[in-house]
Amino acid sequence: MKRLKLEMAKDANKQELARMVGFTDLCIEAVECAYKELITETREEVSSALNDSFTSMIAGTKGKVFSGASVDEGYGIAVTSVQGFNAAENLSGGEDVCLALSFSQALGRVSGFALPLILDSPFIKLDPEAMVLVMRTMLENLGDRQLVLLMKTQEHDPGVERELDDAGVRSTYKLDFNEQVQSTSVAGW
Repeated sequence: MKRLKLEMAKDANKQELARMVGFTDLCIEAVECAYKELITETREEVSSALNDSFTSMIAGTKGKVFSGASVDEGYGIAVTSVQGFNAAENLSGGEDVCLALSFSQALGRVSGFALPLILDSPFIKLDPEAMVLVMRTMLENLGDRQLVLLMKTQEHDPGVERELDDAGVRSTYKLDFNEQVQSTSVAGW
């Protein structure tokens, strides 16, 4: 009888263990499902923010060429032409700049991190119309982020200057680089 009770106790322990394993499996499935939903939702938010910024930056003449940008399910970035094909591989240097700036803004907007944005020669490959659209879009999406633009003389376009003035940007410095001594100094503001 004692032996029978021991065997029954073992079976009860095995049943309890099996029940706990089954519950653990259900928990793992629920967490995996929630994780997949979270990353899909985040990717879709970044994709939407990327599209908003990119379409704003190319709203001029390039808006007639591209219908938008997105992050696909494989986390690749696609730029859709108005004809419907992915044109990401065939972007010009200026279009690449717009796409990169748009992606940076999208990540900042969705993540909520207000990290500073430091750009060296961001407008060098853009025409004057695109410079203004990019500057406007960057300022609209800046939020609490600090923006540092290191621009060459040809990038400091009157339209860019107007956008900075309209946004109330007052900290503009002109730097002078002395080639002979390899030194940079503040020339004016």
